[in-house]
Amino acid sequence: MSVDRLRLLHGPYAAPAVGRGDVLTCERLGREVRVGGLSDAPIPWPRVLKTGSPSLILCEDLARAVRTESEIAVSHHWGVGVVTVWAWRKALGVGRVTEGTSRLHREYKPIKLPDDVAAEGRRQAALPENRAKMAEAKRGSLLPPQTRAALLAAVKGRKQPPDQIRKRVESRKAAKAARRAARESKDI
Repeated sequence: MSVDRLRLLHGPYAAPAVGRGDVLTCERLGREVRVGGLSDAPIPWPRVLKTGSPSLILCEDLARAVRTESEIAVSHHWGVGVVTVWAWRKALGVGRVTEGTSRLHREYKPIKLPDDVAAEGRRQAALPENRAKMAEAKRGSLLPPQTRAALLAAVKGRKQPPDQIRKRVESRKAAKAARRAARESKDI
């Protein structure tokens, strides 16, 4: 991975001046915790004093970095996994995209997906057989609530053309007749 992708936009970041046994407020836990030592990451950071696997104390400059930097940069410089960074973002109410993440998308999207490859992907997705395949994969799955609400709001109050109403009525009659026939065949 390119070193530039790991660059911090708003550094330098400094760990709080604390020693083992001192107390800091962890923004993720929402309470005071005792410092158990420093991590051995590129940016050494106070860890919670506890048994089991060590965890960093989300405070001060680390919280500022989580709010502004990309997840891979925070992950690298503080020596944690991206899942941990996601959990910190969630605890701080930070969305998926930060200033650092935006920079990565803006600067590295061309490397990630060249124009000719993107165009070929769009062409393939538009083919009837592939559209049918995608529709079949989605069939039966529920729409997310916000999508369903948006679709309902878009059609609310809009009158349907008579031929659509006729088709819908015929379709319902045919389905009802099929159910009746299936029920009668079971009775025989």
